[in-house]
Amino acid sequence: MITVRLEPTSLNELEAGLDLTKKESRAVLKGAINKAATEINKRLQKGIKGRYQLSSKTRGKVKESITLKRAKVADLVATIKVNSRIGDLYSFKVSPNGLYPGGKGAPKFIKGKVAKDNNLKRLILAPGEPRDKHKAFVVQYKSGHIAVAQRVMGSHMKGKPQREAIKNLYAPSITKMGEIIYKDEIDGLVADQILTKAMNEQVEKLLAKKGSV
Repeated sequence: MITVRLEPTSLNELEAGLDLTKKESRAVLKGAINKAATEINKRLQKGIKGRYQLSSKTRGKVKESITLKRAKVADLVATIKVNSRIGDLYSFKVSPNGLYPGGKGAPKFIKGKVAKDNNLKRLILAPGEPRDKHKAFVVQYKSGHIAVAQRVMGSHMKGKPQREAIKNLYAPSITKMGEIIYKDEIDGLVADQILTKAMNEQVEKLLAKKGSV
């Protein structure tokens, strides 16, 4: 969870330095916090979509996964929550990504990647393992869900002891991607600059309004 707040000392500084009433200073802080939180939210979404090779379906879920709770005059704190399920690798770049029932016409390997800057890599169980047997493949379950999966060496499917069980391959959730983007691109100096800019704009807006009265 990302929190945007201003300390109580900022309230006192506004009242003393700019001759504002408590009501006016709290309104300025509320406006600044919400403006900064909105900007951080936009940068967060842009960063996720810019860095990761998301499918069109997953790109559409980025905004849905982020909740912005705006600050109020009585509660000068805004919060941004990123909440999503673990991501399937199939939600990123997988090539080829089609289904091959019974393995007919299936490619020798499929490749995948999560970050846009990375190259597509062969999806295999582990270096040195029998690649043809334990390579990744695209599967569709009875529920209709499509995923990238692999056979699990030494395991057995329930009711089919002659077949090895399969496991899905996962990738970072939108929550995890949001944490990474915030840490790498927004946290610290950038977040402070966004809040400071928003604060100055709100103060100027109020002073201009007071001066025109």
